[in-house]
Amino acid sequence: ADDFNQKKETNLLGGKSEIFTSSLSSTLKTNFKAEEGMKKGHALEISYDVSQAGSYAGYITSLQNLDLRGFKTLTFLIKERGNNQNILVGLKDSTGNESKVLVNNYLPATITTSWKEVKIPLAVFSNIRDWGRIENLSLAFENRLNDKGVIFVDNIEFHKGMNSLMVDTFEINNQRNLLGGTYWTFASGSAAINGQHAKGSPNGIYRVSYGGNIGEIKAYASDLF
Repeated sequence: ADDFNQKKETNLLGGKSEIFTSSLSSTLKTNFKAEEGMKKGHALEISYDVSQAGSYAGYITSLQNLDLRGFKTLTFLIKERGNNQNILVGLKDSTGNESKVLVNNYLPATITTSWKEVKIPLAVFSNIRDWGRIENLSLAFENRLNDKGVIFVDNIEFHKGMNSLMVDTFEINNQRNLLGGTYWTFASGSAAINGQHAKGSPNGIYRVSYGGNIGEIKAYASDLF
């Protein structure tokens, strides 16, 4: 989709790129910069300030109603200047359906000052209905995530192959997995179960505690325990 080496406001698909802000108090600027550690070419530099509560800003690049049927994965390179940043990556189809996900959910750790490849399964953009006409890709910054910072992005690509799919890491306690689906516990008959997020050296884990009585089948129970 784009490697930013042409240093233009149009991507490699011919689509225009633009920025958006929530108000005059939020700002975002882009630049094309040759970065150390890259073999050749330039990367997209994004400087943003969303210090005001509730504010946001972002970058949009048009995908020209790209047909992504049969594609499985979105990848790009990312690094930051500063610490502990997080951004939202979004896709929008031609009918206005849009999904956004957090980048850090698809990295082994967090965004750092060294280049890392982000691999996002397209399945996580669950609101998309028309994969035959994808209108744009966005990178968004919100005050609830960070107040200001600088990030670098390079080599935005879509791939038909997918070697693996992460369903959940349990790092975030929001009752949703990384595909956007919900999860819950259930019990039948004289049984009890409880699920709870916990931390384990130091990764997030999900602890399941369960128990029940083994005995005669009750009138309301359909099977043994």
